[in-house]
Amino acid sequence: MAMVENNEFYVDVPCIDCTTRKFYSDYVGLVPDEVETHVKRVRDKAYKIYPYPCLGQYSFNEFSLAMLPDYLEVLQRVKDGDKILDLGCCLGQNIRKLVADGAPPENIVGTDLQQDFINFGYEMYGDQEKLKVSFTAGDIFNESFHQTLTGHFDIVFAGNFIHLFDYNDQKRVMRQIAKFIREKGGMILGQQLGSTKPKEIIWSGRGIYLHNQESFKQMWDEVNGKEWSLDASLYQLEWANSQTEFLRFVIRKL
Repeated sequence: MAMVENNEFYVDVPCIDCTTRKFYSDYVGLVPDEVETHVKRVRDKAYKIYPYPCLGQYSFNEFSLAMLPDYLEVLQRVKDGDKILDLGCCLGQNIRKLVADGAPPENIVGTDLQQDFINFGYEMYGDQEKLKVSFTAGDIFNESFHQTLTGHFDIVFAGNFIHLFDYNDQKRVMRQIAKFIREKGGMILGQQLGSTKPKEIIWSGRGIYLHNQESFKQMWDEVNGKEWSLDASLYQLEWANSQTEFLRFVIRKL
């Protein structure tokens, strides 16, 4: 455990609000006094392998898709039959939130680079035998993998995903995400680390690029043309013990 505790992103005990506690009670079936112990136990197993901030800070408990202004539209569209892809789904927490809120599981697909995250998600939420969502592990840069997703979705959620790459690879990611949308009216939304002044930083030993609204739109338009509308905004959030800038965005195919 010393390796985990010394990491800058590691928070020992989860702070779980009433809404999240109710989710673990209603969806997972835990009694209230079991929630912190269960969440910490599974989180620590995952964090020892993947010491990422989203795990260390318990950010997965925030259900970031549901925090976006367009969540109710997304939920209703999925209820009405639209297909949604959660790209880089991590533990699949946003997928479980959609299902708990009434979205049909058969309209949802989750992908992540690591199969381990999908497995830890089943352990966290106790639903491997009952959840009928399709999960698949793969690399967005792998041709055979993204061919299985191209043109299949009405909505793509890219939460804390695009910022994982450097400037040039973000162009490749944006180009591929656009291909996942199958027709006009399709929607891509998400949030990620941002910066008032666009810049590349070193994170976990590699370069990642942080956008503001203008640079994000400029890159998207450069890669995918003008057949899309894009709204983006910066906001601040308490994260990793400091006020941190995030970028949220909604992109629609015209």
